[in-house]
Amino acid sequence: MSEIYTQDWKAYLLLLPTLVVSVAFLYYPALKTFRLALYQTVAAGANRIYVGLDNFVWLLESPNYHYSFFISLVFAAIVVVGSMAIALYLSYLIYRVAVGTSGYLVSAILSYSFSFTIVATIMVFLLEPSVGILTYLIEQALGFEVNWVSNSTQAIVVVSGTSILKMVGYNVIFLIGALSSIPETINETAKLDGIGHLQLLSRVYVPLISPTLAFLLIMNTVYAFFLPFPVIDVMTSGGPGNSTSILIYHLYETAFSQSQMGLAATESIVLFVLVGGLIVIQLVWSDRAAHFGGT
Repeated sequence: MSEIYTQDWKAYLLLLPTLVVSVAFLYYPALKTFRLALYQTVAAGANRIYVGLDNFVWLLESPNYHYSFFISLVFAAIVVVGSMAIALYLSYLIYRVAVGTSGYLVSAILSYSFSFTIVATIMVFLLEPSVGILTYLIEQALGFEVNWVSNSTQAIVVVSGTSILKMVGYNVIFLIGALSSIPETINETAKLDGIGHLQLLSRVYVPLISPTLAFLLIMNTVYAFFLPFPVIDVMTSGGPGNSTSILIYHLYETAFSQSQMGLAATESIVLFVLVGGLIVIQLVWSDRAAHFGGT
């Protein structure tokens, strides 16, 4: 039988480790970031000059930051929609197949088992403009030159595709679990009614697994704004011409290449507010659109 704590200090004592870790590694750094954003720093933060909100004003007036903000939204939209759509289709195929399910599942989630750096490095070799295997196949099939090292449009497509490849496996894991929880009677009824695969997926399965899709929408959004940093760092370093310099990479360059810690802190706050705002919108939307059961 579980013990009931009648004294408050025992409960606070149990919470103490969590509170210490949260304060030391979350709240204190956050407060330091907000404070640092009010300063112009020199020599990697060794010298500081109080400038108030000037850093925020500078970001509002900076064309380079405006472009980075815009390309981040485009990149995030491509990665989120692409990774979820591909994962949903793959999960449906794996769920419906009768033989070799385990093998297909392992193949689908294999890329997620590798680090971002490894996936990006492999794609650099496969898509190398001169001798890449995939480059040769694409050029033969589509008839145009692949040179994402110097072409801005191709660069954003390549880094987006690599990021999608990395995230698909994560989505498949959750979607297979959600599809497996669907009662078999629904599948039998759909088969008797002669419902096609596309209708079955879009009109039956998607509403039933909408809570999982809502969760993945939020996780993929966070992923698209933060985690592709190693992919961009390895493959393009933000180029060509800053065409792949999304907000998280722009922040890194501001802090460590230009040694402007105060401005970088400001950029981190803007990025936090942007992603936090998108998550709130998605939570409100999912609460209305997703069916979580009950009445």
